[in-house]
Amino acid sequence: MTKIKAFQSKRVRIKPTSTNGDLWRRVQQLTFQLGDQLQIIKVSSHQDITKAADEAEAWIFKGNEAADQLAQATFHTNVKEYQLWSKLQADIEAIHVMRNQLHATIVAVAKEAIRCGPQREQQEDKQHPSRIQADQVEEVDFSSFNEVEIPINYDCSEGHKIAAWLHNICDKGEPIQAISWFQLNVLFEYETNSQGVRYNKSRKKWENLSASLKSQDFVARTKSFSKWTQGLSAATLKQITPLHLRPESEVLGFWTMCVPIRMKQSLRQYADTILKTSSPRLATVRSLRCL
Repeated sequence: MTKIKAFQSKRVRIKPTSTNGDLWRRVQQLTFQLGDQLQIIKVSSHQDITKAADEAEAWIFKGNEAADQLAQATFHTNVKEYQLWSKLQADIEAIHVMRNQLHATIVAVAKEAIRCGPQREQQEDKQHPSRIQADQVEEVDFSSFNEVEIPINYDCSEGHKIAAWLHNICDKGEPIQAISWFQLNVLFEYETNSQGVRYNKSRKKWENLSASLKSQDFVARTKSFSKWTQGLSAATLKQITPLHLRPESEVLGFWTMCVPIRMKQSLRQYADTILKTSSPRLATVRSLRCL
C-alpha cells in the first residue's frame, strides 16, 4: 500500500533486480493510468461479508476473499513447485544456521588465541605512524619556577607573577594530562587579573604588556605567555618540548600545542568554565581571539 501511494505521488524507479520487479512495474503503470480514480483502502483479511456496511464494502470483502482463494488454488495446482519452494526455504534456513555457528566458532577461537597465545612485540604502523612517540611525553614540572633567578631579559613584574602562579598549579597526585597554553593563560589572567607580558624587539627583553600602547587579543597574549615560560625554563631549568595534541578539555575541540603536566583537577575544570563564557564548544583558534 505504501509503494502504491508513492506511485501516485511521484515516479518511482524500480530496479531490474528488484524482487517482483515485473509485477511492480505493471502496478505502477496501472496506477499512473487510473490517476485520481484510484483510491487506496486498507482491507483486513478474512472479513465477514454479512457485516459489510454497504455494497461497495461487500465487493471489497469478496475481492479480498477471492485473492485468498486464488493463492490457495495456486498452491494446490502447483504442488511440485510448492514443494521445491518449501525445500529451498528450509535449505536457506539451514545455511543461515550453519553460517552463524561457523562465525561463533571463529570468534571463540580468536578470543582464545588472544587470551592464551604468546605475546608479540607491537609492530610500528608504517602507514599511520604515531604523531607523538612515547619517549616524547615527558612531564613538565613548574614547581621550581619561583626559586630560579630570573635573567635580566626576562625580568619584569608580570613575569614574576607568571613564575609564582605556575609554581602552584600542579599536584603530584594527579595524572599527567595534555594541557594547552590557552587553558594555562586563561587561568593565569583570571586568577591574577593580569594582562601578561610582551617581547620588546628593540630592547631585546620582556616587559609588562600594560606598558604597550598596542592592544593584543587573547591568542596573541597566550603566545607571549608560552614564549616567556618556555624561554625562562630553557634559560634556567630545562627545555620544555610542547606537544601538538588535543588538550584535556571539554570545551577546546581542536589540536594545539600542549604541555604534559599534573594539573590540579579543580583548576582544569575552572579553565573550562572560563572558556565556556565565550562558547560551549570552541572548534578553532580564531574563536578564542575575543576572550
